[in-house]
Amino acid sequence: MVQRTVLKVNISCQKCKQQLFKAVTGLEGVDKVEIDAAKGTLTVTGTADPYKIIVHTKKTKKLLEVISIGPPPPPPKPNAGGGEQKKTEEPKKPAENKPAPQPNFYAHHSCPVCEGMTYNMDYKSEPNPSCSIIFKTAKKMSSMVKVTVLRVHAPCQKCKKKLLVTLTGLEGVDKVEINAAKSTVTITGTVDPFKVIACTRKTKKLLEIVSVGAPPPPPPSSPTPTATSTGETEEPAAQINIHTHVSCPDCDGPGCSIM
Repeated sequence: MVQRTVLKVNISCQKCKQQLFKAVTGLEGVDKVEIDAAKGTLTVTGTADPYKIIVHTKKTKKLLEVISIGPPPPPPKPNAGGGEQKKTEEPKKPAENKPAPQPNFYAHHSCPVCEGMTYNMDYKSEPNPSCSIIFKTAKKMSSMVKVTVLRVHAPCQKCKKKLLVTLTGLEGVDKVEINAAKSTVTITGTVDPFKVIACTRKTKKLLEIVSVGAPPPPPPSSPTPTATSTGETEEPAAQINIHTHVSCPDCDGPGCSIM
């Protein structure tokens, strides 16, 4: 199944991009890798396991947050006529002299992250907590609510209990819901989706990562009663439950239930 994994990464120089490309392009099933330096995102499309993509990106110490995991957007539909429709010509506006955008790249010697990577390549150790670039951004991103949907194998009540105990013990989890019919578990909260996936893998119940993203918007609220000119709110008119004469089976006899 082709999936699109979008990660928030820290890109400070050209070498940062090279390290990210090298980390994920060697994975089996990767079809497309795209880095957006302006948004600070890494997008990987293909049949590769999103968990492996996150792990390899985490080893570069550039990963800040998992933005979304899900199917790629559908391609644009061609025109029904077969050919491209010509747009109506609009009067061209005079070109404005805008300054050329400058890439936000630092020289290699001025990037504290890459300089630290040059001398410390131990992936098991955590980054320096005094780094103001990584940890201030990560702290801001960690307060965002995410919904992680995983396909799991939970055929019995014991399997469900094991998943609930494991996932509810994570910090930042607000809601855990298991759908037995669809074989999915949905986790909502500020918890890191990578931790959710890693803990579910330890239970040996994880089958597939369905999606990771922002929660859906709340349903529209019901219309409130309008206020009249006197300031009183209008309530819906009460409906009177009146039966016609023919609907009373007892009216033809002496024991009419209505009378």
